Amino acid sequence: MESRGQLPIRVRSAVFKADSLKVSTSRGDFLISRDSAVFFSFGIIDEEVGFEESRQSNLRKMIRSALFGEEQDVQASPKSFRHVHLMDLFVRGEERSFRIDGSHFNYRSVLDEVGHSSADNFRNLMASLIRFFPNCYFTRSAQGFILRNRDEAKHYKGVYDFEIDSQQGRRRMDEQIPCERLRLDERIRLCRDVVEVNDTGEESAGVEDEGGEQEDNNRGDG
Repeated sequence: MESRGQLPIRVRSAVFKADSLKVSTSRGDFLISRDSAVFFSFGIIDEEVGFEESRQSNLRKMIRSALFGEEQDVQASPKSFRHVHLMDLFVRGEERSFRIDGSHFNYRSVLDEVGHSSADNFRNLMASLIRFFPNCYFTRSAQGFILRNRDEAKHYKGVYDFEIDSQQGRRRMDEQIPCERLRLDERIRLCRDVVEVNDTGEESAGVEDEGGEQEDNNRGDG
């Protein structure tokens, strides 16, 4: 059975610097230099919702039928889904990925314009990151999502399936798409202009926390 590997580092917000991306995560803040990002994976989790509400409604109907003898129309619970957009960013020297979950990310930290559509916000975020990391590779699913090709954007039944696919994709870099091959047109909005220098005025290398220390691969994602 495929190993799930280490848990990803969950990104809550991000800010573009001159030569790095500053991400705020569940483990603190990190700087990801432009030349250290190596691979993007993308997937849509089809998450079932609404089951509990339907189950409670049917339960109330059955209770009324038992107590008052009223005939109730108990229906099968309809299945409803919401789409959760996930992206894993793999960085040189870090075993864990940096994960962006579209339902738990502050788009206003990095985009000039934030719309009502979560899919459009996520699409603009991905386009901005691909522009920013010129040496990175990404999956065909990511390309399909950005270019609105529904046949290529990959759906998963659960997060576990997405994580396994991401790990496999990272090990098969020869099958992935280099960023330079994707031509983003004007329909995709640009992110905020990067600032001239970062907070310290120094160039970042690799993944560092705000204390300037290299991230420890053995610590869990708390």
